[in-house]
Amino acid sequence: MKETAAKLEEEKATAKKEYEKRIADYQKLEAELRPLNQRLAAAGADDPARADLTKERDEKVNLLKTKEREINEFRQQRESDVQQKSAAMREPVVADIKAAAGRLGPNVNLVLDFSGLTLSGVPFVVLHPVGADMTSRLAAGLGGKDPGSVNSTRGVKVAITDMNKVFTQLQRTKEAETKINASREAARAEDERRSATYKEELAKVDTVPAAEKEKQTARARVLEAELNEFRTKKSAQLQQEMVEFGKPILVEMSNGLGKMAGEKVGLVFDTSGMGLSGVPLLVWSKDVPDLSNDLVAMLNGDKRGGKTTGMLSTSLRFGVVDVERAYRALPDGQQAETEIQEATQRALAEAAEASAAARMEKQQQLQNLTRSKRQAVLSKIVATLNDVGRAGEFNAVFDSSGKTMSQMPAVVAARDVPDLTEDVIAKASTAAK
Repeated sequence: MKETAAKLEEEKATAKKEYEKRIADYQKLEAELRPLNQRLAAAGADDPARADLTKERDEKVNLLKTKEREINEFRQQRESDVQQKSAAMREPVVADIKAAAGRLGPNVNLVLDFSGLTLSGVPFVVLHPVGADMTSRLAAGLGGKDPGSVNSTRGVKVAITDMNKVFTQLQRTKEAETKINASREAARAEDERRSATYKEELAKVDTVPAAEKEKQTARARVLEAELNEFRTKKSAQLQQEMVEFGKPILVEMSNGLGKMAGEKVGLVFDTSGMGLSGVPLLVWSKDVPDLSNDLVAMLNGDKRGGKTTGMLSTSLRFGVVDVERAYRALPDGQQAETEIQEATQRALAEAAEASAAARMEKQQQLQNLTRSKRQAVLSKIVATLNDVGRAGEFNAVFDSSGKTMSQMPAVVAARDVPDLTEDVIAKASTAAK
């Protein structure tokens, strides 16, 4: 497994270096263009060097457009290649891990990955009993050693929490968001000012005398380049600020939950935790105590907070559903994939004659279409599962196909746990008729 991880990191590092080199070449050429535009803007209509400057500028502009197209194509292709290789490398590793989990013995019914982060960056298993950690035994099994006898943890008190809800309702988050919003507003105002200036100078191109058009066009292009550079840098800066202000709050939430639960609750799941497919890893829950409001109250300094309770796992009914298999089996899912493939082929054909900006716009449109088509079917599956789970009196149903940000399954093994996939497919297919 370490060898596979090393290969993946090496592949990512190589792609990153290649991408950074292309960006550096682009930025070097862009830096050469800026003073050239300024010289052209300052040159008079009768300046003998004007023709050569214009030719050199136009050649660099065309080269920049070519490099921009190549960078976007390279990034998209390399991201796709790395993802495919990553998935291919992980498949046998995941299969080995699942096989090792299956050899832990009949006393183990459900094995979950407590290290797996959801799309929000929070662990799906927010809190777990230390004694239930099977990591070393799985490692022994993967190494061909006897994992030894396993005494599974039973009678654990289980609870849930909506970590996204907690995060948004914390006073500390609101205070941090005030600062972030102020930065966003300042950036928006500066962007509007720069954009207005650029549009004013661009509009003048059609109004100035013919002899001044080249000079005015050069002015507008300088402002356009500066505007784009400002937007790129400011966007990256704001994103980094968001990440930095969120990190300590997430740590505080995790520590607060551990302190609040203590020995009263052994296992807590994040109901807002989304897998890579965009579906919650805990797809369905009912009658499981929710600690969200009490955690918010405690972290906000409300003495009424911190109340904890859990429900014994022995009194809960667990289930799993393979959302990915249900999606592929449903006619709606098959139709969605057909439409996505057709849209992809059209976008590729149109991109051949489009500008770099137009290709980027079409790529974004394709991504939005793909997301909306798939999400519509996934939402239907989740809604159907709610009916199946309620009818079967289940308390918690996990997505057995759900993967965390590490691309590893959140549910490593499920023995003698009811699989509701066929029930969901049958019910969803009947409802579609």
